[in-house]
Amino acid sequence: MNPNDQFAAKPFPNRGSQSHDDLHRAVGAALSAWEHGELHLALVFSHIVGDGAHSEAAFRAYGSAVAFSARADMVAAAADQAFNNHPEREELESKFRQAIGLMRRASARRNEIAHGAVFAYCTLPSRPDAPGYCLFPGQYATNKRPLSGEPKYIYSAEQIDAYREGFESLAEPVLAVMMQLVSRRGWLDRRRRKEDQIRDSGLSPMHPGELLREVVIPSLVAGGADLSRLTSRVRLSREILDELLAEAKPVDAAIAEGLAKGLDTSPEFWLGLQARYDAARPSVKAEG
Repeated sequence: MNPNDQFAAKPFPNRGSQSHDDLHRAVGAALSAWEHGELHLALVFSHIVGDGAHSEAAFRAYGSAVAFSARADMVAAAADQAFNNHPEREELESKFRQAIGLMRRASARRNEIAHGAVFAYCTLPSRPDAPGYCLFPGQYATNKRPLSGEPKYIYSAEQIDAYREGFESLAEPVLAVMMQLVSRRGWLDRRRRKEDQIRDSGLSPMHPGELLREVVIPSLVAGGADLSRLTSRVRLSREILDELLAEAKPVDAAIAEGLAKGLDTSPEFWLGLQARYDAARPSVKAEG
């Protein structure tokens, strides 16, 4: 077992949790955290199929695949085509491979937690004196409960909480891929020939406000977020946020920090987006 892998299978605990309720709380929190992370992968798929805009049809189609492995394969296949025409292809491919690989590893733990059941730890024949309660595989789960030997996993509430913390980290890298994917104006524009898109390596970068207005906020709405709380989430005044959305204000360090904390990204992403936009402006003016 790799101690640095947050989604590696954990050893059996020395003792169980004090009550059933501890396990039930931990399971519910962990599964909610997983769903939040996978929501962002569904949004990536919807934006790929929607040529840079949210597609409700693709969003719903994502959920038609029963197993996460099938959903992940579906997104990966769509991403291969989308990245092929993007001016930041290599960087996007690397980020996506890391993000989807992390989610694939995490999904194994999610499945164990989702299909487990709470039992007293002492029901394990090899540990008749073990105190507390743990999450075991279901008694009918033949692939997790061999005829002889011990179950494939046994988790305490503390161990499940550790997985929850890992699940909470899944959204950030996936969201970063989605925003970078659409942060170049003209990406996958159906009105332009594919040959023109590939040849044109100077696609004009978006202003951060345009990305928020056209991509991030619609995605939050699609995910059921309450936009009335957006200002407090990003720690910006309504006046500053309105100026940003109108592309009348640049992103500075303070704004980048607020956006990063409120949207599960990094300040560097927003500052880098602003820098690319600013660098492109002189050439845009010169062409006019």
